[in-house]
Amino acid sequence: MAKRSTVERLPEGARKQLEQWLVEFNGGQCSLDEVMSRLEAMLKFNGATAAPVPSRSAVHRHAQKFEALSERLKRSQSFADALAREVGPQINDGQGMRVLLQAFQSLAFDMIGNIQEDQALDPESLMLFAKSLQAAASAQKTDADRALRIEQETRKKAADAAEKVAKKEGMSADTIQAIRSAVLGADG
Repeated sequence: MAKRSTVERLPEGARKQLEQWLVEFNGGQCSLDEVMSRLEAMLKFNGATAAPVPSRSAVHRHAQKFEALSERLKRSQSFADALAREVGPQINDGQGMRVLLQAFQSLAFDMIGNIQEDQALDPESLMLFAKSLQAAASAQKTDADRALRIEQETRKKAADAAEKVAKKEGMSADTIQAIRSAVLGADG
């Protein structure tokens, strides 16, 4: 397993603050030298002796990875927004969720297919991927539960309407119950 970089070994609070500064750096609002000065001052002020101050090149590599990840997230968001606009009215009937889940599953399989045999995945990426799959499965279950609930509600309304008409037509209680059971199905 690859050794964690000095940036990744920073205390969580320091790493989060560094990433906020890297957003400024990647946006052209400050220089890498300013980020380094802030980081050194923060670590010195907090007495973070357990974590060494990362080198300028390590911080720059982290900035590049951070920017690449940020770009991927922006593209993903843009893709999801475009897909939602395209699916639009179908979202109300649950079709939109199915389309989004299929798109996610397709991307996941593409990602797995693109892994080279000699390429190792870092544990954090695997964890995030597993969480994404879990979220997709949960969304799929929620969508299936929603579809089942809608079907049951529709059957109940149809059974109530059929019962009302059957009573009005003077059918027997046994016939009404048989019609109701047929409309509701085995789970009614």
